[in-house]
Amino acid sequence: MDDWKTLTARAGASGHDLVGWMMWDPPAIAAYEALGVPNGTGWVVAWRLASLGDVQPQAAAATTYSINPDV
Repeated sequence: MDDWKTLTARAGASGHDLVGWMMWDPPAIAAYEALGVPNGTGWVVAWRLASLGDVQPQAAAATTYSINPDV
C-alpha cells in the first residue's frame, strides 16, 4: 500500500478503538469497582499519573487535561 495517509488514518483509528476498549470495558470497570475504585472508573486518573512519580500539581493537571471532570 502506497497511500500513507489512508494507512495512517486506519492505524490511528485502530489504536483509538483499542485504547477505548482497554479503558472502558464493562467487565474491567466492574472488576475495578469490586476492588473499591469508586464507580470503577477512577482508575484512569491513577493509570495516567502513576508513571509520573512525585510531580507538582500543575504537571498532574497538564497530564490529565483530557479526562472528564466527572471521573
